Formats: sequence, structure tokens, C-alpha cells
Amino acid sequence: MVLAVLLAFILEIIITVISLVIPVIIVQSSWNTNSFYIATSLGLSVYIFAFISCFITVLLYRIFPKPKLGTYKVEENYWELIKFTILLCLRLYILKTPASWVTLLPGGTPVLVLAGSKLGSGINAATFDSILDFNTVELGNNVVLGFNSVLSGHMRKKNNNFIFGKIKIEDEAIIGVNAFIWPDVQIGKRAIVMPGAIVYPGTKIGDDEVWGGNPAEKIEKPNKVPKTETP
Repeated sequence: MVLAVLLAFILEIIITVISLVIPVIIVQSSWNTNSFYIATSLGLSVYIFAFISCFITVLLYRIFPKPKLGTYKVEENYWELIKFTILLCLRLYILKTPASWVTLLPGGTPVLVLAGSKLGSGINAATFDSILDFNTVELGNNVVLGFNSVLSGHMRKKNNNFIFGKIKIEDEAIIGVNAFIWPDVQIGKRAIVMPGAIVYPGTKIGDDEVWGGNPAEKIEKPNKVPKTETP
């Protein structure tokens, strides 16, 4: 574990140094000009640093070996834990630097795709904050992720078992505010996960179903609107 954190720390330093090269050049070139150009160059440099550091980090995340899917004991699969720890540190690096802004900008979703997520079109609120394990998430078209909702592809249980699994959310599903989705979960088309619900591993939510609670359970079936006959 210590080795993994140390390696991740070294990677963070390298990413930061490389990402600062162009911003430093821009600031230096404007340093002897008036205050307007200095302020402009500083603001521009922050965004350039964000884009470069984000690109490098997600590219490393994409190519780095991933933990195997499934349930296993940590002490018997130490190498899997090392891989997970390094990937986790890369993601945390994004969150603690301006790189986290990139997915909030228009057109920022492709960055998550580069990191390994499978995302359809018209997705609402897919960010580095909502997706914890980029390569485990598959979202269909027009999926809505509520504010502060989280999709986690990993889970460590009390018996020291570690679960690493996929999360598949199909077209037009809605994940409510503050909902939490654990790994190995499938959510069908137009399904609704209510605000604050926690969906545990192994759950399969069918099309058009509504689930809520902790642990999440099916709470109702959508009422079909009866057809009216014209006289």
C-alpha cells in the first residue's frame, strides 16, 4: 500500500511539472507588461494547466492496468489493491487541482470517455465528482445524474472482501439527488432511483421501475395511463 501511494505521489509531481511548463512561459512573457496583461496571462495559465494536467492524468488512468472484476480478499490479491490505489490517487489528483473543472465546461464529457467511461449522448451532470471509477461505468443516452449522486465501481466490505464491478445505467434512467450506486449494479431504461437511495452490489433494476431506500428496494410500479375511447 505504501509503495502504491509513493508511486502515485511521484506520478503527481511529474504531471504537475509537465503541466506547468506552458503556463510558466506565458506568465514570464507578460511579466514586464502592464497589469491587465499580467492578470489575463495568469487567468489563462490556470485554465491551460487544468486542461494539460487533466489530459495527462486521464490518459495515464486509461492505460494503467485495472483491478480485475469480481469479489476477492484483499490479503490474497495484494497486486489488485496496488492497482486500485494508484488509480484512486490519480482520480484524487484531478479533484484537488483545477483539472476537475474540465468536465464542468461545455463539451467536457469526452474527458471521462478518454478515462474509460462509456457514455451515451445527452447525459446530465456526469463529472469527476459523480464517477469514482471511470472504467467501470456505462451510461446510456439521456441519463440524469442528480446533484451529489455517486457511482462507485468499488466496495470494501467488513469481512475484508473487495468488490470491483461494472455499473450499467440504460437510456433515460434518473439517479436522484444524493443517491449512491455501488458496483455490480444494472439499472434499466427509464428507471428511477429516488433521492438518497443506496443501491447495493448485485442489484438489477428493471425497465420503468422506481427504487428507493437504504438498501434500495422497488417501491412502486408506474401506473399506465388507460386509453380513452372516443365516443
